[in-house]
Amino acid sequence: VVINQFLCRQDSCSISFLNAIIGTRPSMHITLDENAMSTAFQTRCAAFWNIIRVPNPETKRSFSEPFSGFNTKGRYRKRDGVIWMSSFLRFYAGAYEAAGFSVRFFPDGGAEDIDSGRKYFPEGDPCLPFVREAGQLERLVNAGEFRPERDAIHVAGTRHCASSTLPELYRSVLEKMGCPAVRILSPREGLDAAECLEMFGPMFASNAMRGLLAEQYLRKMLLATRPYESANGESDAVFQKAVEEVYGSIKAGGYFRILNRLVMRFGKINLLPVRCKPKVLVTGEYVVRTDASLNSDIHRLIEGYGGQSVPTPLFSDYAEYLSLFRP
Repeated sequence: VVINQFLCRQDSCSISFLNAIIGTRPSMHITLDENAMSTAFQTRCAAFWNIIRVPNPETKRSFSEPFSGFNTKGRYRKRDGVIWMSSFLRFYAGAYEAAGFSVRFFPDGGAEDIDSGRKYFPEGDPCLPFVREAGQLERLVNAGEFRPERDAIHVAGTRHCASSTLPELYRSVLEKMGCPAVRILSPREGLDAAECLEMFGPMFASNAMRGLLAEQYLRKMLLATRPYESANGESDAVFQKAVEEVYGSIKAGGYFRILNRLVMRFGKINLLPVRCKPKVLVTGEYVVRTDASLNSDIHRLIEGYGGQSVPTPLFSDYAEYLSLFRP
């Protein structure tokens, strides 16, 4: 019997694992919320009791290992295959490429990926970015570009919330697509020594953080500049070019010199004389509030109504704070 107060993001992942462990044995899942009625619970409990009180000889105890995660013994070996990931995680791509790995991004089908991804989570949706990535995985497998025997999937990792179960959850999604033995790479946001130094080398964590800080700072400059540009599209063009150059510098070298030059390039954009538009702070889940395909491009929508979108302070703001106030 599983009882939870409401179907939170963690439950949408863990209940799938419990179902895999329980197998064909009888089980009951009850969700408590403000709309629940005691009569409905009594009916379900009575029905469940009628099932379990009579032994069923055909019910066999099942055994599975749904929690077996990626485990490396020593340094992760470079392969001829590709590491696939969401384009939103491209700051990891620079670190992987600098370590000698080949990286490609999931194909993007927009809202269709979200619709197709939901069917892989019958117990309820995890966070929206992960639903979309399930749809992108389906698109990737159907396109025939993914080679499960050689390629690997990078999944965002964390120590807390539902994200801690995502690597195994994605493995179960890939198994439903006919890819049962796919390598999953999921360095946590802490970038532990065991996960980075032993697997990918001493510069992996440093390069990943360089990519993250640079893109966040450049995006912050984009949102501060684009509402006031005199030539429509100039800020976007500068931003896209800057992102490509900064990620190239992670592999080729000259990161700080190139980043400084890219920041100066934003200062050369011709701006309108009026600089007093109302500012709108955008908060919420990190990926959704930042990724245009998940938030209906809310930043550009705010600008279209005459405002300036202000992102919630992130890692780049902390780095800027340290440079100003630390000796």
